[in-house]
Amino acid sequence: MAILFSCVLRIMSGLAQEETTEAIHENMMENATNRLEELPMPDYPDQTGINRQEKYSINRITHDELSHLGLLSVMQIHAFLWYRENFGPFISILELQAIPLWTPDIIRRLMPYLTKGTESDRLPGLRQRWKEGTHMLVYRTGKADKIAGINTVSLPQLLLYRFRFRNLMQWGLTLESDAGEKRKPDHLSGFVQLAGKGILKQFIAGDFVVNMGQGLIHWQGFTAGGTGLLNSFKQGELFKPHTGRDENRYHRGMALSLRHSKWELSVFGSYQPMDASLQWDSLSGHFRIRSFPLSGLHRTEQEMAVRKKVHVGSAGSRLTFFAQHLKVSINAMHVNLDIPVARRDLPYNLFKQKGKLYTNAGMEAIVFTKAGLLFAEWSVDRNLHTAMTTGWIKSINKQFDLSMHYRNFSAPYQSWQSDCFSQSGEAGNEKGIFLNMNFSPLPGHRIDAYSDVFSFPWLKALTDAPSHGSNAAVQYTWKASKKAEWLIRWQQSVRWNNASNSERINTELERQSISRLRVHLAFIPSDWLQMRIRHELSIVNTGFNSAEKGSLSYMEFILKPSQSPFSMSCRYSIFDAETYSSRIYAYERDIPSYQTIPAFYSQGSRWYLVVQWKWKKSILLSGKWVTDFRNNLSSNDWRLQISWQFTGEQ
Repeated sequence: MAILFSCVLRIMSGLAQEETTEAIHENMMENATNRLEELPMPDYPDQTGINRQEKYSINRITHDELSHLGLLSVMQIHAFLWYRENFGPFISILELQAIPLWTPDIIRRLMPYLTKGTESDRLPGLRQRWKEGTHMLVYRTGKADKIAGINTVSLPQLLLYRFRFRNLMQWGLTLESDAGEKRKPDHLSGFVQLAGKGILKQFIAGDFVVNMGQGLIHWQGFTAGGTGLLNSFKQGELFKPHTGRDENRYHRGMALSLRHSKWELSVFGSYQPMDASLQWDSLSGHFRIRSFPLSGLHRTEQEMAVRKKVHVGSAGSRLTFFAQHLKVSINAMHVNLDIPVARRDLPYNLFKQKGKLYTNAGMEAIVFTKAGLLFAEWSVDRNLHTAMTTGWIKSINKQFDLSMHYRNFSAPYQSWQSDCFSQSGEAGNEKGIFLNMNFSPLPGHRIDAYSDVFSFPWLKALTDAPSHGSNAAVQYTWKASKKAEWLIRWQQSVRWNNASNSERINTELERQSISRLRVHLAFIPSDWLQMRIRHELSIVNTGFNSAEKGSLSYMEFILKPSQSPFSMSCRYSIFDAETYSSRIYAYERDIPSYQTIPAFYSQGSRWYLVVQWKWKKSILLSGKWVTDFRNNLSSNDWRLQISWQFTGEQ
């Protein structure tokens, strides 16, 4: 029986490797669409590989590496580490079946990334690292008929190079210019990362992102990992090389992590320019920052006028103590801008970011008990205003998960580039409680549900009084067979905003609700063809106004002939949204490392074709064509990308 199970795992590992990578990516992007009404599009790190996955030894893999895979919940990660610590090193890959909370489906999806093989304690030399490491070279270009009302002549250009040897050494260089930008390149980014097996855990020089705690002080990266409809617990590495496309939310400097026994010390320092819109203050005789444009676009004179106008210096640290079921961290960060931030003298701006200095310190704790996982973070700013968040996660068994999350951010609390679980994504001016449930009553059946009730103690833009609201969703997934899956989702958001027919300050607030219903079917009629059909409705009710409605329907074909270097996907969508408020988002497949989540509004249709072709398992050619027709106007976009992956031996 053990031999049979081992053979099956190896077969599934080879077949599922590419499918698993794409499934992780699509799941993350689909979850991102759930909250695009309140939050901006996340900066997802590049995925430019040709599905040559790095293998991790099950006796060496760390918490951060398990989290980075994006397949496990925090409880499943802890169950793995607890089993390995209490029962010793794994003797066979078959032992994964004995880990609490690990199902056969989870093991199958993890097989492309795990191996029983062990790594030598002796660090390989530079020649061996170069010889066995993986090099990646990528070039991308494209064209859009119209971008933000600007007819562009020059094509977007992207050239990047990556090198990686296991998790011990990697570096990269990115050169990018958006369509219409005259500077070539307009954005230049690079990094070098080293890791060791002694006291040196990690060292990064160049561009990197920093993720602290649960995001109350600072969080720049993409949140990965977990299962369920919506996750409130953040998992991520403290330091990561900056490999996304964001031209403003990152650090440029050095980061260092040292670990000895049960203690870990991490420090970083950075100084980099950032886009900012400036305004002359005649009273002080100095410039003031009015806003921070984050698009990274520099095509027109107006956009060039904000390019790299402010310099941001920052430094931070984290001291962490580890025990078997406990993790405690003390976080601190200081930011200094060379030009102060000033806001318009309006009531809702009273507690917005102002000045040049931002200093925060706080503590985070994670405790694993029989009652479940308990986590909390508390932070204070330079004016002693506080923010705190705490939560509980419990896996009752392999079928039932529960979680609860409470947050309380004082209105005056300020931090630089926070990104936490909240309605705005930032820490400040919010209280709320979130409940989540994941339930699998029978094999193939899964129910996910959450409810979030919140309030804003102070005013917000377009809300001239303290307000409140709620979010709720229920999703039912039925995997009828290995080749068919149904999904039904209902989601509703309720908020109180200024009356739509009044521009007076302190006007009476009115209720606005957005309800959405999605029905999605995915099935595999043959080994080389997958089909997806979706229909989604959106209904917006505001005050006494008539309901605004929107709808989206699409059919998608994904062709992957067995043993063929060619693959293709095609989708045709029709949509009808009466107003922009009733718009609907839907994630689209694209070329590697490019993310597309368009908003469907007005009335029209959209179709796209994505084609990929592998040559000699080392070169990947990718292309996408998009035709969008709405408001009696048609636009065409296309992009091409070539990726070449090789080793030092080639």
